[in-house]
Amino acid sequence: MTPGAPPHPSKRAGGLFFLSGLFVPHGTCIPASMSTTRPFEPVGKQRFTIEWIGREQWIVARATRSWFMLPFFSLWLLFWTLGGVAAVATLLSEPHLFIALWLVGWALGWVYVAVTIAWQLTGKSQVTIANGSLVHGWSMVFFKRAKRYDVTRITDIRPAVFSHTPLGYNAMMSFPPFLPGIRGMRGSVLFDYGGRTNSIMNGLDEAEGKAIALWLNERMPAILAESAA
Repeated sequence: MTPGAPPHPSKRAGGLFFLSGLFVPHGTCIPASMSTTRPFEPVGKQRFTIEWIGREQWIVARATRSWFMLPFFSLWLLFWTLGGVAAVATLLSEPHLFIALWLVGWALGWVYVAVTIAWQLTGKSQVTIANGSLVHGWSMVFFKRAKRYDVTRITDIRPAVFSHTPLGYNAMMSFPPFLPGIRGMRGSVLFDYGGRTNSIMNGLDEAEGKAIALWLNERMPAILAESAA
């Protein structure tokens, strides 16, 4: 075999055959042309859009809807609500410390599931750069929050580089960004603001972070010129 050439498909390796980067059991009949005739993998689509909101362009990433989680959580919330109502009725008729404490946990669980359902149905994260500021925030039915940063103090807008993708990281878009455990996760875009590094647009991956960072950087010179005028 020529030095540096890939192993021939018929070369054995410990009872296995090497074929297109894979080891298959000896004796398995696989056409040699399989790797070149298989259809291409589907191309991943960006999970954000560029939209006009008012007089400004925004990058908008809508919450991911899990069609397993939504019906499951909805059914769970129904029975959880019925259980809470029964517990309240019992507590009113016969006060009991254990039931009172249980209702505190019941309320927290109810809120957690309810806001997750509302987020999947109506939630979105968004960012823009205009009027001398970078604005990033999220919104859902009845709730919204935004942070505004002075562009003259912003440096090095860049995509976040993930040495590994945490299990379920991309599923973060299915949960509100203010929930414990989600709030502290690094976003897909980073920028330095004074002596601190900020991250935005949670739940998107590195390729999407690159596209958003490029979009923001392309607009920075014009916004800085407006601020200096």
